[in-house]
Amino acid sequence: MRKVQPTDIAGMDISGYDAGMDYLDAAGKGIRIAYIKATEGSTFADGSFAGHNSALRAAGIKTGAYHFFHFYAESTAAGQAQAFLQKIEGCPLDCAPAIDCEDGGLHGGLGKGEITQQALDFARMIENFAGVQPIFYSNTAFIAEHFTADIAKLGAWIADTRDPAGPGENGVVAGWVGYQYSFGGQVGGRTVDLDLFTSDVILPRTLIYRRGETPGAPAAQTSAPAQQGDAGIKAYQYKLNRIGIRDDSGQPLDEDGIDGPRTKQAVVRLERLMGLGVDAGIWGSECEKTYGDITGIKPVLTHGSDGAFVRYLQYRLGGLAADGIFGPATLGAVKRFQLSHGLDADGIVGPLTWGALIG
Repeated sequence: MRKVQPTDIAGMDISGYDAGMDYLDAAGKGIRIAYIKATEGSTFADGSFAGHNSALRAAGIKTGAYHFFHFYAESTAAGQAQAFLQKIEGCPLDCAPAIDCEDGGLHGGLGKGEITQQALDFARMIENFAGVQPIFYSNTAFIAEHFTADIAKLGAWIADTRDPAGPGENGVVAGWVGYQYSFGGQVGGRTVDLDLFTSDVILPRTLIYRRGETPGAPAAQTSAPAQQGDAGIKAYQYKLNRIGIRDDSGQPLDEDGIDGPRTKQAVVRLERLMGLGVDAGIWGSECEKTYGDITGIKPVLTHGSDGAFVRYLQYRLGGLAADGIFGPATLGAVKRFQLSHGLDADGIVGPLTWGALIG
């Protein structure tokens, strides 16, 4: 395992518990990098994040955002990634995002492969949308017990307070880009975690994530030829998969960044379901807005409702004519779906039913 080097950069990580700290004191004590908690799970957003970020950067300290991940038998990686991206939107960040993986976020008897895959899924979604690959934070024991070697695809930020010379061996990852060596540092009037980082966590340019401005995305409504592996195309392939829009064979898309026939088929299907102008399968501003509406608005639908959201619901439930009319057949399908997902079979498509359908 890599040992501490003189070139390593002093840092800390903080959360809402550290609101109101003296940021200039932190800079004066040599802190050069600070990771700030942004979100946890699919619903918690740290209200101090933006204030911490602006004040730290004003004090000359480079910042990064971290998300406390929760692992469940049925993965919620997509919802957690969306929550994180919404929280960091518009905030300038200097360091790679981080995913915090530890015992407090572990639910149920998941195997190493499942835990590793959920973390990597979250990281892939962040990279697809924000254009930068996250690192992961964990402690030596958790890494050894719960991850496979695949997690080494991400840079490791390892917590291990036993030896100031560096973290112990974990048998999974061989190096680190971050080392949390103390949980009791006195900085800025607060007790904080202290870290050392390598320069690998610092991004080549400031990250400012904005929805609809995915790095490498083609301009709206353009038919310019796609480049293999295009990050923008990967982003909307992920979006189509997330809301369950399939190609003509009914299969999910490969998130390969290639704008091929199957991807175009899925775009056209979304356009038809939602009443958009059908073109040659080009993902443009209307598709982007529609994705945001589906994942954000989630209107309550009941027997007698009609319109585009009902067509989308009918398509997702399967075995129904997507006519946009919430009639008896749709009501029955909704109740069966609710029963199969442990929900009250009231036939009302509200937040819980939408959550089971798309997260």
